[in-house]
Amino acid sequence: MESCKTIKLTDLMNQVDLSWSDGKVPFFFDTTGNASVFFKYNSVIIEVAKLQISVGLGSMKVDEAKESMRLKFKSAMASGKALIFFLDKVAGKFNTDYFDPEYLPEEIFDPEKITDSEIYMKCVREDENVDMFGGKGNFIMKDGFKVIVLSTRQPDNEDNSQYGERMPLDKMEFITISNESS
Repeated sequence: MESCKTIKLTDLMNQVDLSWSDGKVPFFFDTTGNASVFFKYNSVIIEVAKLQISVGLGSMKVDEAKESMRLKFKSAMASGKALIFFLDKVAGKFNTDYFDPEYLPEEIFDPEKITDSEIYMKCVREDENVDMFGGKGNFIMKDGFKVIVLSTRQPDNEDNSQYGERMPLDKMEFITISNESS
């Protein structure tokens, strides 16, 4: 899996906007280890590695992991923040375990489709379908919502082929975050 470009951490949000304007979800290989810290302060983070380990150890069921992801997805939509799928060093089992139209639709990794209310509203429960003033039936995705995938693997890791087996990659742009830009 090849990264198409390399950026510095300071260019992160600009690159997110560029990727989304091109109809792509940015998939960052963070070789600095600092992007997750940056995102903690301005985004909603789904720690996929922790959820997957909890499911693997039996301390959480797959349905509980899906509900946790759904709630974070809804929170990011309601607040207009970026939703970060922080993979750390794992390849999330999206295709087999997590995709579900009522929890986490496969369209989550397609910038054009996920902003369609017909798709994202399937993940919003009836009692959650309110606007910021409590108006029932008025939930909307706020401007600023974006999806970002973040991995701490190296872009040339031989196990990166797992990503293609476990999640759709056709709408992703692969970018390396480094202390050196190209």
